[in-house]
Amino acid sequence: MVHGHFLAVFVSLLHLVAAENVKYALLGQTVSLNPQINASGANNFLWKHNRDKVVEFNRNEQLEYPPFKGRITLDWHTAALEITDLRYEDSGDYELGVFVKKEFTSFPFKLKVIGKVSKPSISCEIEDTSSDESGNRASLKCSAESSRSESLMKFEWSWRGSMQPGPNLTIPLGDENDEEEYSCTVSNPMSREKTTFSARSCYSETNLTGIIVGCVIAVIAVLLVVLLLFLKRRRRKPGKTCRSEKQV
Repeated sequence: MVHGHFLAVFVSLLHLVAAENVKYALLGQTVSLNPQINASGANNFLWKHNRDKVVEFNRNEQLEYPPFKGRITLDWHTAALEITDLRYEDSGDYELGVFVKKEFTSFPFKLKVIGKVSKPSISCEIEDTSSDESGNRASLKCSAESSRSESLMKFEWSWRGSMQPGPNLTIPLGDENDEEEYSCTVSNPMSREKTTFSARSCYSETNLTGIIVGCVIAVIAVLLVVLLLFLKRRRRKPGKTCRSEKQV
């Protein structure tokens, strides 16, 4: 009796741990949920997603339900469920219910469908260190396009055997420091992308910003001059009309 009670508690704990373990899969790809059992002796079994039926098998026929109909493969011997063309909506709680000799056993799964991370971009901003004796520094920022799995994205910098987590990195500039290269890696549980950036590029980015600002200022100045000339010409026209009337 005690042994049976202990076994029941152990199975319950096993199911609880399984439910907390998240299985990740990529958007548009295929995933397999395998309970690791021999279901050949099962009378029937049923897969559910968030309590809605996905597929059921009763030894005579297999019934599939939307929105999974046509996207699943069910192994009748192991009860493993394969889902193709994954969508974000396929995320959630799955449960396999198996009847073996009129005894019911369930196997929970948690699935999270995520997208691939995009290739990161790196920007640089040179800091004002005129009052700092430590020399010139710059702030690097690594960014990537956000997705539904943005909270799972991780950023990591690497250079010369060193590593630092996070999207931001402060680097030294000047002399040999300008030859250093820094790599930013963006990853999630199913994909990763990397971009490399040279410290020397910070100067070109700064020059480009200065050029853009200068061009904007020049355009504004030209527009102001044109506007002043236009207003000046409008003020002269009434005077000419009055003198012509007096001559008549």
